[in-house]
Parts: sequence; structure tokens; C-alpha cells
Amino acid sequence: TLHVYGSWGAAPAAVSGFSVWSGRITANVALPPAAESLAVIADERTREPRANDEPFAAAAYRFPLARDTAQSRTCGDPGITTQLELRISSVLDSLRGVLLADTASAARQYRTAPRAIASQLTGCFGSARVMLMVALRSGGDLLTRERAVLINDDESVTPLSVNDYRFRAHVMLHVLDADGDGIDDVAARGYGRRVGSLVILRLDPSARTLTRVTGGFSYEGG
Repeated sequence: TLHVYGSWGAAPAAVSGFSVWSGRITANVALPPAAESLAVIADERTREPRANDEPFAAAAYRFPLARDTAQSRTCGDPGITTQLELRISSVLDSLRGVLLADTASAARQYRTAPRAIASQLTGCFGSARVMLMVALRSGGDLLTRERAVLINDDESVTPLSVNDYRFRAHVMLHVLDADGDGIDDVAARGYGRRVGSLVILRLDPSARTLTRVTGGFSYEGG
């Protein structure tokens, strides 16, 4: 039995068997109905069930965490006001500008087709409700770096350091509480030179860090 934490909540899940996927031995896990509903959706044309094309991430542990049941979320959903939307747009523009300016002094091969990719999530991030991340990918990912921040309720900005031993550029996908502490963490797609993976980054608001908890199989490109 595994202890699984995802965007739907937390629940034990039994391993129902094993199979081979892309040359790797994988465990088949019987997820709770709430999780299954995220992984399988109805086809818009035929209304028949099919696999969800959106990435689906959860953190699974062999042993229960010290907090063996997920705590309730630490915030409600107040929504994003027009004033906050303006603040978010301003911060994103600043982060893009800082990252793109960093390529000016880089060698020519690192300055090919620079892209500053922004992602934004709302969730329960301690005193904040909005997380922003801008990833710089340039020179075919020879140059990758990023900036991540929280937008607090008073519209102040808290910078975050991102600790991932493999990837230095991420695009956030969705929130989940990956350890049951009542504070949302994030699932993200990590990018490197000809390699990528789906990863989960744990937020520690007091330390102002996003730290890799786990990741899926890496995929490689030419």
C-alpha cells in the first residue's frame, strides 16, 4: 500500500500489479475515484471515457508521513481582484525583462531564440494566494534559468529560490498538497539540455524555497 497525495487530497492506494512502460518496470496503482476522475475524462465528441491529455501528478510514499492524514487547506478561495491582476501583470513583465536582459552578455550560442515562459497558479501558499514563475530557455536549452515569486495578499512580492538538482527551468502545471501540511505545492514540467521531466516542488513559505520532492521518468529529445 502506498500513501498518495494529489490535487484531490490524500488517500492510501494499493499496488494492483506491475507492468512494463517504455522499457521500465512500473507499478499499477488502484487510485481512489476522485483521482481517477482527473486521469480519465469524457471525449467531447463521442462522450466516451479517454485518458486526460493534461499531465497528472501525485506524490506517493511507501510509508505514511508524520502527518498521516492531510490537513485541511489553510485558506479559502477569495479570487483575484482587478487590482491584483494588474499587479500580477506588472510583476510578470519585470521578471521577463530581467531574465531576457541576462542573455545580453552571454556567448552567441547561448543567445539563440531566447524565450521567457511565464506560468501562474493560485492556491494556498501560506500568506499568499498567487505564485508566478518565469523560465528562460535559450540556445536550445544551453542556457536555462528562472525566477519564482509569491504575490501576497497585500500585493507585496516574496522571491523564492528553486532547488532542483537536475533542472533550472520549470513551467508550473497545477497545485497539490504533496505532503499533507495544508500548504499547496506545485507540479511542474522541468527542462534541461535535450531532457525534461514532470516534477513536484514542495513550497516552504518560511524558508522561501521550492524544493524538488520527486519526479517522473525523464524524456529525451534530439
